[in-house]
Amino acid sequence: MKDEYFFKMYYEFLKANRIKGGIETLSKYKDMFIDWLAEKEKSSRKYAGLVSYMGIEGDMPTRRIAEFGKGQYDSAMPTLAHLVEVAPIAITPYASTLYRVPGIEVAKGRLVNVEDTSYVAYETPEDYFEKPNCHDTFGNNIGTLMTQKPFTNDDLRPYLLLLLQDDKTIFLGANGSIDDKDKKKNIESLYNLYQRLQEIDNITSTFESEIDEDSYLASIKAHPKVKIKGPYEKTL
Repeated sequence: MKDEYFFKMYYEFLKANRIKGGIETLSKYKDMFIDWLAEKEKSSRKYAGLVSYMGIEGDMPTRRIAEFGKGQYDSAMPTLAHLVEVAPIAITPYASTLYRVPGIEVAKGRLVNVEDTSYVAYETPEDYFEKPNCHDTFGNNIGTLMTQKPFTNDDLRPYLLLLLQDDKTIFLGANGSIDDKDKKKNIESLYNLYQRLQEIDNITSTFESEIDEDSYLASIKAHPKVKIKGPYEKTL
């Protein structure tokens, strides 16, 4: 799986730098790719700080925060582990690239949607009952779900369904090198999604973005509005 993750990151590198071709270009761009991975890892650490700034309160200590689909260089979890009260979990096909990272729980799996039902599909049957999930059958103890670009509309579907149908908080983000040629497109597409979420009455959403001398960061936080019951009941 480390080879699969390597290829995944290399194709992201090519796209970010608008380089045509495939893995056959590696010998030409090897040094540039290594530098890009270092910048990706740096921006992922900064992205964890942005998520913390936007607020992950309310999920601790009984409900977990889970990041999906990331690995050694693009995961925010190694930094986020120091910013939350309980160990977050990274659920990813690329778990082997994160197993030795202290402070986080790691499991091999992915977030899926089957007939409008979203849940974590783990690789081993035991993990369905031993690891956190977001479905009542297996233990509905994930409160916050997060992932970062690249993702497709199909990838987004389970996150949005859990947001709309359950009391889940989601973080959808983008981060990378200031030199990435797709940074404007990534930030704008996230902002457009944020605007669409703003139109949903029972959802509260916020958008934050930041650019410094090295990195760009952007994130949406969305969660159901909270009802305060009482004589003057209102929705926040």
